[in-house]
Amino acid sequence: MEFECWNLMSSAQLNFSMHLYNEEGTVYLSQWIRLGKSRKELFKGTCHVPGNFLNEGSYRVMIMVVQDSSFGIYTHHDVLIFDVHDVERQGAWTGRWPGVVRPMFKWDITAI
Repeated sequence: MEFECWNLMSSAQLNFSMHLYNEEGTVYLSQWIRLGKSRKELFKGTCHVPGNFLNEGSYRVMIMVVQDSSFGIYTHHDVLIFDVHDVERQGAWTGRWPGVVRPMFKWDITAI
């Protein structure tokens, strides 16, 4: 996900945050990055969400710019709305995977 944000304040200490909600309005995760003390300029942020991290369902993204780590100066709800669909899989299970997230961890199996 890529976002752009103009800073129109000189020497402002800014943070940029992103909140990801599911279809029930539950916050799945919250991420933030300190932009630092900046001058008037355009920022571009890219958040990389790994494949197979989100479970099937609908998601909404809210972004926020926070000044001095204390108060929000800009909030945009539903800046991005998207659906995650499951891929065709092998086996008999065709229902939704349980759990909030579903990362694919690396496993090592050894016969002992």
